Amino acid sequence: GMDVKVTPANVTDKQLKEVIDSEIERGTTYKQIKEGTVKEDDTINLDYTGKLDGVAFQGGSATGYTYEVNTTFIDSLDDQLPGLEIGKTYDLDVTFPEDYKANPALAGKKTVFTVKVNYVNGDAIVPEWTDDYVKELTDGKYTTTKDYEEYIKTIVKDYNLQAQQSEYNQNTWKMILDNCKIVGYPEDQLKESTDDYFEYYSESFKKAAESAKISYEEYLKKNDFENEEALKEE
Repeated sequence: GMDVKVTPANVTDKQLKEVIDSEIERGTTYKQIKEGTVKEDDTINLDYTGKLDGVAFQGGSATGYTYEVNTTFIDSLDDQLPGLEIGKTYDLDVTFPEDYKANPALAGKKTVFTVKVNYVNGDAIVPEWTDDYVKELTDGKYTTTKDYEEYIKTIVKDYNLQAQQSEYNQNTWKMILDNCKIVGYPEDQLKESTDDYFEYYSESFKKAAESAKISYEEYLKKNDFENEEALKEE
């Protein structure tokens, strides 16, 4: 028989610690700074409403939204956040990028965002891994860290067993293929698979070329295919 090697499914101390750290992070809160001004890279809690021609547009409003300055907002809005006074309401003139794809109707448009920063996140308040915390975290289902850790181990063990089975299947097939000699393929199935492969990539390249506003032939050359025949031979 074949000796198929797999990773042991036992729960390691590292895995248990990773889950506990994640549970502690889940309960971590932050001191709320409600005075002063916003600084670069602060994490803030804010209310905002974006308006186009005086009318709030879909997807442009939120209340109590947690946001790290200089990350995902458009530059025209992000650049104005540092320096805002906490607790004060501002009307900010914001122009969307010409190539804004999330909502093309807003691309290049001048809007006004009414913004109020409620507070800035201060130092983290990290809970201790205690019986009381576990009880609060699990709504009383578990009352000690020991009992909850045993439960965590059963969940991780189930995950490890599934991963082990998947690894076993992959390694078994690899051993089979490594020890088999392929003498040929059914010609009709091989041609069908090749045609499907070509059609899939051909259509994908055509759509990509259209998005890039260049010809299909140009896009092929940009991807190191001299012509469509070269793609088909690939």
